[in-house]
Amino acid sequence: MNTATRKTAPKSRRIVTLDPSQYALYQSGQLDICAPDGTRLESIGHLPAVNQRTRFVDQLSLVEALVVNCNGSLELSDRAIASLADILNQSQHMIES
Repeated sequence: MNTATRKTAPKSRRIVTLDPSQYALYQSGQLDICAPDGTRLESIGHLPAVNQRTRFVDQLSLVEALVVNCNGSLELSDRAIASLADILNQSQHMIES
């Protein structure tokens, strides 16, 4: 998918505009962003509800392991704190539904 167009943006942010077929793919599944060596860097898009729940449970298990194995103070980056807040927000939505 090398047909995406890039617009000039600040160094820390890049804007990618999808063509109609790329947008349809985004709407229908998950896109993985990979490094040249094939390592998955990021996943975006929509996962089926079953996969989202499984991924969410995996994330909660990771948070639990982090908290249980913490022996003293814990320093988290801003991104880690935002991710933790997102996980807690998702858990609230799952409990309510």
